[in-house]
Amino acid sequence: MMAFSSCLWKNSTATKQAKDEDSTIIMSYNVENLFDTINDPENDEDFLPSGKLKWNKQRYEEKLNHIAQVINGLKVENGDRFPLVIGLIEVEHASCLEDLVKLPSLQTAQYKVAFIEGEDERGIDVGMLYNSNDLKVKSIAKHDIVLPDNDKTRHILEVVGNWKGQEIAFYVNHWPSRSGGTEKSAPLRLIASATLEKAIQVRLQSNPNCKIVAMGDFNDYPTDISLTNLDAIDGGAAMVNMMRPLVNEKKGSHYFKGEWGYLDQFVVSSSLADTLGSGLKVRNIETIAFDYMMYTNSKGEMSPARTYVGDAYKGGYSDHLPIEMELRLIK
Repeated sequence: MMAFSSCLWKNSTATKQAKDEDSTIIMSYNVENLFDTINDPENDEDFLPSGKLKWNKQRYEEKLNHIAQVINGLKVENGDRFPLVIGLIEVEHASCLEDLVKLPSLQTAQYKVAFIEGEDERGIDVGMLYNSNDLKVKSIAKHDIVLPDNDKTRHILEVVGNWKGQEIAFYVNHWPSRSGGTEKSAPLRLIASATLEKAIQVRLQSNPNCKIVAMGDFNDYPTDISLTNLDAIDGGAAMVNMMRPLVNEKKGSHYFKGEWGYLDQFVVSSSLADTLGSGLKVRNIETIAFDYMMYTNSKGEMSPARTYVGDAYKGGYSDHLPIEMELRLIK
C-alpha cells in the first residue's frame, strides 16, 4: 500500500477501505517551494525562468500535478474519499493553490482555498484546502509570530469550521527553520509555540467545546520543548502530540543525515486522542510514502524524492513526506 506507514491502531487499515460518512481524512504536506513563475519584486528571484533555479511553466505545472497525484493516491487508499482538509506548507501565493484545485484530477473534490498573504522573508506561506460541501467554514484568520529584530517568518493560519455538527479549529504551522543550529534557532520556535498556545487559548475561551487540530512543519521534533509546551494550554486544556508515540520507530516525514524524524506533526485536543467513549476521535495516523515519491540511493536507503537538490532540478515531489490522520465520529 505504501513504502512505509506508522499506525497507532492496528485495526485502522480495515476501517479505511470502504466509504464511511462518519469518518474523514486530514492531511498535512510541506510541498517544498510551490512558487509560480510570475515575478514578485520582493523575494522570488530564484524561482523565475531567468533565475538560478530556472523555474519555468513546465516545472511549475509538473509540481502542481505531483501534488495532485499524491492527493489522488490518498483518495484511492481511503475508500475513494478525498481528504476533508489539506494543510499545505511552503506556498508562495493563493493563486498557486487556486491553480492546484483547478486541475482536472481534483475537480470533484470541491476544494476551496484558505490563504492569507504573509511577510516571510523567503516569500512562502501556509495555506489550506477544504471540502466546501462537508466543512462549513465560519472564519479564516492569521496569527503573526513576532520575532526579535523584526525578522519575518510564516504566520499561523487559523480556519474554524463545522463538520458533522462538530466545531473544529485547524491551525496550519510552519515554524522558524533550524538553520544556524538548534541553539540559535530553538528560541524562535519557542516564540512560535507560545503564539500557537495563545491562539488556541483564545479559541477555547470563545467555545470550550471546540476541537483543536494543529498541523504542519514545526521544524522541531515531538519531544522538543516547543512541542511538549503545548501539552497543557493555559486555562486547563490538554493537547496530545500524535507523533510522539512514533519517535522510536525509525520512521518519519523528513530524512536528514541518514535519519528519519517527524518535523511534520498533528497536535490535537486530548478528547480527539482518547480511544474510549463517543464523539469525534482520531483513529489513524500515517506517513504517506507512495513508491513514486521516494528516492533510493546506491546503498538502498530511501528518502523523499526532492524537487531540487541544491540548485539542481531533480523533478521530484518534496523534501518532506505528507502525513494523514483519520477523524471518526463515534456515536
